[in-house]
Amino acid sequence: MLCKKCGSVVPDGDLVCRPCVARRGWEGIIGQQEVFMAKMLTGELQIRLARSSRAHPFHVALFANPGYAFCEANLRHASLREQSPYTSGLRMGCCAACLEVLDQVLADHRSIEEAKARSHGTQV
Repeated sequence: MLCKKCGSVVPDGDLVCRPCVARRGWEGIIGQQEVFMAKMLTGELQIRLARSSRAHPFHVALFANPGYAFCEANLRHASLREQSPYTSGLRMGCCAACLEVLDQVLADHRSIEEAKARSHGTQV
């Protein structure tokens, strides 16, 4: 059988498309990150960075699950770890894929904050 959503082959005996379930789970995890953005932007919460060697860029660890990065990289075995406030300079040494996802989460956060402000008649 083929998945109606993504077209993947669903093996006989499976009730769901495993790639779709994994994607929805990941989307849920990324969606949870938005609640941490305000504290990150004010400096109350630092970004956790991890990499396996100095030859690789830092990955940005998820706030709710630091064993994984925003780019889905597994960080459980990363030996080099740091914490840092979120600054533009920090971005230079980070994984581009992590930053792309982080930027999207930040944009979503800002949209939510702007919508809240408009509904209360204030400006962000």
